[in-house]
Amino acid sequence: MTIKLLFNPKKGKVLTGVSQHACMIKAKEFDNYVRAIYFQDKNVVYFRFYDPAGEYANLTSWAHARSRNVCGRALQAFIDREAIPANAQVLYWETGHGITELDIKY
Repeated sequence: MTIKLLFNPKKGKVLTGVSQHACMIKAKEFDNYVRAIYFQDKNVVYFRFYDPAGEYANLTSWAHARSRNVCGRALQAFIDREAIPANAQVLYWETGHGITELDIKY
């Protein structure tokens, strides 16, 4: 089973569910949230690249570092709220295109 996770870095808000991320929040707020998927059977949490502007072309190394930093805060929030275990393996997606479970390499 997969669990969808959302974290709003400005408000510290965490949401969890099993439906699509887009069904869990208002469309206008979509890019304000860090999005992740937790694959329970693999104990892996997979983070989508976080860019609140939704711009994925010509990303700088600074943008990648900022994304990892915010994802790290989200990871801690997910652990603190017991949405995922502390020993989950963490993977990062650093592109702007969609993925499926088949695309994830463990």
